[in-house]
Amino acid sequence: MPGQGWFLAIASFKAHLKLVFFDGAKLTPVPPVHLATKPQRALDVRERDTLDEAQLAGWVKQAGQWPGWGRA
Repeated sequence: MPGQGWFLAIASFKAHLKLVFFDGAKLTPVPPVHLATKPQRALDVRERDTLDEAQLAGWVKQAGQWPGWGRA
C-alpha cells in the first residue's frame, strides 16, 4: 500500500502458489496455513483447487486496512 508498506507476499513454486498475509492471524476467517513466523498466515493454491475468490478478496480488503510490513 503506498506509504503504508506491504501486507501480502506471493511466492511461486513448482506445484502451487503461496499467498502470505503478514498479519494473517488477524483476518476473519483466518487463512488455513500456519507459518513458523507468527502472526503470518498463508493460503496455498494449486491448479486443481477451486479458489474462493470472494474469500481472497475479503482477506485482501481486510489486510489492506492495516499498517503494512516495511512501513517507511
